[in-house]
Amino acid sequence: MEARGIRAVARPRSLRGAALASIIGLVVALALYAVGAATAGVDPSNVWGIAYGSAAAALLVAVTLYAARRRRPFSAVARARGWLRFHVYGGAFFFLFALMHGGFRVPAGALNLCLFALSGWVSLSGLLGVALQKWIPRLLTSGLETEAVFERIPQLVMELRDRGEAIAAKSSVDVREFYMNHVAPRMGESRARLSHFLGAPSIAESRSREFGHLEGFVSPADKEIVRALQAIYRAKLELDIQRTLQRALRIWLYAHVPPSIALLVLVALHVFNVFYY
Repeated sequence: MEARGIRAVARPRSLRGAALASIIGLVVALALYAVGAATAGVDPSNVWGIAYGSAAAALLVAVTLYAARRRRPFSAVARARGWLRFHVYGGAFFFLFALMHGGFRVPAGALNLCLFALSGWVSLSGLLGVALQKWIPRLLTSGLETEAVFERIPQLVMELRDRGEAIAAKSSVDVREFYMNHVAPRMGESRARLSHFLGAPSIAESRSREFGHLEGFVSPADKEIVRALQAIYRAKLELDIQRTLQRALRIWLYAHVPPSIALLVLVALHVFNVFYY
């Protein structure tokens, strides 16, 4: 019990420590920038600009190591959180230093413009990813009874459809017609909907309630069939929700990782041009 208490307290303290260190670093960086701007000015070609550019490049390499690091097993969960925290805060400071490197001005030249645009995209998409990775897992575990691996969802949907049709075939005419007219059209391919982000469990619950009204008009023997069909339909709805939310994380991954790799290559090319020419 004591160990649990220690871990529960250590996480908020470490988080507060990282936030405090980031605030202090931000204040120091802005103060140094103000000094540089007030004295020699900040330009990509002078000492101040080169210093900020070097810091941005070093941070980009450091935060990129997180992607390689996360592929290896962690000896402790806290260690993984520490790397993730560094990746997030380091990425934010990378963009700040990149802006300082150019004196908070939009750069000229095709390569510099690409660097500027990619830096902004990677940083903002990274922050969006943090929000999604905190929000979506909560939706997936907040009342949903069905869990599935993303790749298996289409197969599971087909299995539910076949089970539903087999059960409905053994029911009375009224239940069978209800199923064919109101449920069967929704039991096809898994569908992604924006509404799934707004309250996953409540959506599945509300859409499967129409079976409850049907129970009051069928025989006792059909009531068990209606309940079985309702369970199947709810499972299908929850698979739709699972696919929508998991797909959002995958889309974000493609929107963040390839641009990050492209940014790293362009930064290396930029550094080479600066020191070679």
